[in-house]
Amino acid sequence: MAPNDKQNGNIFDTAIDTAKAGIENVREKVNEATKSEEEKEAENKTTTEWIGDKITGVHEATKTEEQKEAEKSIPEKIGEKNSDVREKVKEATKSEEQKEAEKSTSEKIGDALPESATEAGSKLGGMIDSGVQKVRESISPSDDSEKK
Repeated sequence: MAPNDKQNGNIFDTAIDTAKAGIENVREKVNEATKSEEEKEAENKTTTEWIGDKITGVHEATKTEEQKEAEKSIPEKIGEKNSDVREKVKEATKSEEQKEAEKSTSEKIGDALPESATEAGSKLGGMIDSGVQKVRESISPSDDSEKK
């Protein structure tokens, strides 16, 4: 082979390699343009994130019904805890005036209510006796009026 032929062979090889690289470049651009959003997201994730997602998927798929039900109740429990916390915060942030006003209101209510059922019964019995006495007095003349 003459040196010129060798040089021509190298030129052809270079041209072929350049054409292959150009074709590969076009293929990559076409593939990139036709990728779905999921594929693009997957490429952007690190390997660790991707593995974590796969493990989570397997974990979710292998859960028992009891586990799934228990997890559903977690937000409810959190909600209950949050309302308890809200009440405690509300109580802690009340001003002294509010606390005093609430105390005086409950004291007023307490004063209006009898101390016990026995006391209430005694008061009611006394009221009835007093009422009966008044009715009797209005019906029958008193001893003073008979003497006159």
